[in-house]
Amino acid sequence: EDLLQKIASYEYGQTRVPLLVAEEWVRMNLETEQSRRGIAFALAGVLEGNATKDGKQFVCRQLAVIGSEENLPAIAPLLLDAKTADMARYAIQRMPGEKADAALLDALDTTAASAVPGIINSLADRRTVAAVEPLSVRAAGDDAVVAECAIAALGKIGGPEAAKALDKLKGGVAPSLANGVSHAQLLVAEDLAA
Repeated sequence: EDLLQKIASYEYGQTRVPLLVAEEWVRMNLETEQSRRGIAFALAGVLEGNATKDGKQFVCRQLAVIGSEENLPAIAPLLLDAKTADMARYAIQRMPGEKADAALLDALDTTAASAVPGIINSLADRRTVAAVEPLSVRAAGDDAVVAECAIAALGKIGGPEAAKALDKLKGGVAPSLANGVSHAQLLVAEDLAA
């Protein structure tokens, strides 16, 4: 508990000893399921309190290693704030399972606008097929940055659904995005051919 309090109050520039101890604690318990789960829950509890931004960032890095869908209730709210969305994505992006996909998909509609491109990139890295439809809508939207990210994500996700979505976009996007659509279509074609 003392270690968790030190992590929660950690700010960049302070001694890293508590963080190093926690990293070793995580590393030593990776192989034991019960211990791993217990440590993940303990660390996730730090996110639900009044931890510093630096403390939360450290916890998210550790949860990227040992966290699971069980820890999503503590991590997902961080997706809603532009200041913490990237650290939450880092943790969630590495978690297997549909619940992690769902948390990222939910955040598309609820997070700060500046965090949307990052959420899209995480969905692309996870190759979340369920993201094809909402990404298609954003690819045709007015925000050029989000549209470009969504088009690239469709290419990375691949599959028949992404191919259909990109075909629909081909003639309807701004000229500045047309090359991005073509590149994404090539990626999808390579994926389908493989």
